[in-house]
Parts: sequence; structure tokens; C-alpha cells
Amino acid sequence: MTTKAWLAGDQFDLETGATLLTVGDIRVIKEGEKFYLSAPQLDNPPPGKEFHEVARELLVRVNGVGRLMRSDFSPVELTDHYDRDDGVHIVGATASLVARTQISATAIVLDSNGTPKPQPPPVAPAYLALAAKDPDVAEALQILGQPSSPRFADLHRILEIVEHTGLVKSAMQSAGISKASMRRFTHTADHPAASGADSRHSRSSQQPPKNPMTTDEARTMIRQLVSAWMDSL
Repeated sequence: MTTKAWLAGDQFDLETGATLLTVGDIRVIKEGEKFYLSAPQLDNPPPGKEFHEVARELLVRVNGVGRLMRSDFSPVELTDHYDRDDGVHIVGATASLVARTQISATAIVLDSNGTPKPQPPPVAPAYLALAAKDPDVAEALQILGQPSSPRFADLHRILEIVEHTGLVKSAMQSAGISKASMRRFTHTADHPAASGADSRHSRSSQQPPKNPMTTDEARTMIRQLVSAWMDSL
């Protein structure tokens, strides 16, 4: 039994998903002008789960990886249209697609003889495979994969996950994140005068940071931290 979970969203993001997940068990595949999610878990759901429940869980991770790999990625959605070998199962209506320009370039690395060097395997499929067996990775990707962009409170939750594994120091070192930058992030995330409604706390006895971290800076730093952490697992 083969199941195709059809996707909707911005064309740019659908193309990004298909580019990141060309190999591995979990893939985003372009068919004509449409895209679908494919995975063995959809074809053979675990006991007690329907394939559409599995599709929702997998897509959150796919969106988390997309946001981890590309700062400009926006989560895509299920259309609730599923094609299976035994016919078409329609649950809801298909969302419309919006066009954005997908610009990408692939660098070819040559050795001293001018011969292309073998490229390392893509990391996005490896991250999803890791999430299937590591609940900490799965939770971090789930937070990143929510429809709205992660706020300071969300980003700090991800930091706490990495801290809990005991690998935050090595991940910071690998990602080139200084202790001062991490203190600045935490101080900004904790103080309502610095991060406003996105703050972890509604009140603080501390003085606000003199140079609060912007949300974009915080998202970039946590993305770098998570990538370094996952690469070490």
C-alpha cells in the first residue's frame, strides 16, 4: 500500500522541502505541479494510529527541518487529500499555492586535479532519521516546525532541550557561539522589557539588557546551536 499525502503552501517552501528531502525514508516529492509527502510510516502506520495522524506528526518534523536549514522557510500544510493504491480518500479542500522565487546554487568542489570531489550526504534526511529514534531531537524539531515563527520563549525551550542532553557546551563551541552571546540571549528572553509579549516571564527584578538580542539574531543562533548539536549525535 502506497500513500501520498498531498501538500499545500508557498511554492518556494514546497520546492525547498523537495530539494532538502530527495533521499531517505521521509521525502517531499514533486509530481507535475503538485507536491506530496511520502514515508513508510504512512504506508504502514503503527498500531492504533491512522495514516493521516502519522502524516501530521511527520509534517511537523519536516517543517522543523525546513526551518532549521533555511531561515526564510515557512511551514507547509497538508491538503487532507490522500492518494492510495486502493483509491482516493478526500477529507478536506486543497489550499491555493502562492508563487515565490526559488533561487539556489550548488557549489562544485574540485580537487587539485580538477576532479569534482564527492559531496557529503544531505543532512536533512539524517536529521529526520535521528528524530525517529531520539525524542529530544523530535521535540526540538516539533517546536521549530509550528506554523508560527518561534518566539523567544520557544527558542529558550529548545535551548533547555539541548542543555538537558549535556551537550550544550560542545554544541556552542562547534557552532562558534560565545558564552556572552548565550547570556545576552537568555537575558533578553527572560526580560519582558526586552522581548515583550514573547518573554519567558511577565515580571523581572533584573535590569533589562543594555543591548537586547533581536528575534532574528536569536533564531539564527538557536538554529546554529541545534544543527551543531544534532551533527554530534
